[in-house]
Amino acid sequence: MAVPERRADDVRVAARRSREDADPWSSDVPGARPTAASGQGVLEYQPEPFWWQRRWRALPQRWRRLVATLAVVAVLAVGTVQVHSWAVARDLAHRVVLATSLGVWTSSTARPYGYVSYFVAVRNDGTQPLAVTSVEASTDRLRLRSRSDAPRRVEAGQEIQILVSVRLTCGTTVASTPALPGQVSVRRDDGGSAAQRVDLQPSALILDTANTLCAVRPALVDHEISGPVTGTVPVERKGG
Repeated sequence: MAVPERRADDVRVAARRSREDADPWSSDVPGARPTAASGQGVLEYQPEPFWWQRRWRALPQRWRRLVATLAVVAVLAVGTVQVHSWAVARDLAHRVVLATSLGVWTSSTARPYGYVSYFVAVRNDGTQPLAVTSVEASTDRLRLRSRSDAPRRVEAGQEIQILVSVRLTCGTTVASTPALPGQVSVRRDDGGSAAQRVDLQPSALILDTANTLCAVRPALVDHEISGPVTGTVPVERKGG
């Protein structure tokens, strides 16, 4: 009677193994999972390649390299252009472009003897607003300075007039040059400063007056010629 029971056990074990082979995900056997080595129960999804992927794979190897090289060159070219554009924009933002002219305002009605006022017109031809901090010019006889130390703001494309003090010291010789070289100092909104050399024109407005005064009173020293006209005798150099 023992033999039939043994055969029944064998039949049950064989049936169980058959179910495990048919369903590897069965929870009856702990740890029974399909593996890559077994090659059973693994579902792999292969998406359909895009059209550009198919065309790219269809290209010969040398054409792929050429296309890749051209792409790198294009990226470098775009980067170079952007860097250049940034440099140009930065240069324009920091560039100081000024135009100057010399002017004079006179009044014969100001008491007691009238009034003469010289000024320098400063035009901002740059792209950014500026603050004019000083205007100065000098020759062997003249010394021109801004009357006020306060900065004067000038917007891009605009012009301002800056009153100047002009002091004359006569020498023994006539002015060596008809020019009136000067310098305009400015400050940008970013805090940076710059200076531009200028030639104040028409310089004859001041030089002719200086020559006339020195011809009449050659001993003048540090005489202010921009301001109220007085009837007093100007300060003269003393001594030989």
